[in-house]
Amino acid sequence: MENILYQRVSSVAVPMFDEHHRRLADAVLLLNRCILMSHFKSREETYEEFKKNFSLIKDYLFVHFTCEEAFMGFIQFPDLENHKKRHQNFTLEMMRIRETVSVDDLSQIADMAWFLFSWLIGHINVEDIQYRKIFKVPDLIDFIDTYKGKTQLVKPDFSRTRMLLDLIGI
Repeated sequence: MENILYQRVSSVAVPMFDEHHRRLADAVLLLNRCILMSHFKSREETYEEFKKNFSLIKDYLFVHFTCEEAFMGFIQFPDLENHKKRHQNFTLEMMRIRETVSVDDLSQIADMAWFLFSWLIGHINVEDIQYRKIFKVPDLIDFIDTYKGKTQLVKPDFSRTRMLLDLIGI
């Protein structure tokens, strides 16, 4: 069964990024699960689960944003700098919300989940959809051939590098 967040986003016509978006939607649902299960777990267990899920989302977003921005540069996307700024602003706001979550105040987990849910839908459907208008399939093939296996494109937490590379298909 496809998750409700992913059902609300459009295809950007780049299979690699559609898959990234699907996996990001799945990760956001892990936060919702964390909220729902908090009624059956201790505050400490809920907080630890949140930290684990948030770390996965943060690392995955870093990989996705890095790949997407590299691709957009590769196809000479005209609004790349503004797109990068949107990614930076999103990341700053996400980290600001993260700082408000503590074992003593778990209510902010719902704010984080809602922020991620609404931002991802809007960003993918309004911003990311723009690059599908200008790229051609040979661009994607050339991009993958150029970057496949190059670690300078992806620099997440190296203890999880293999997992992240498998997630994005590099």
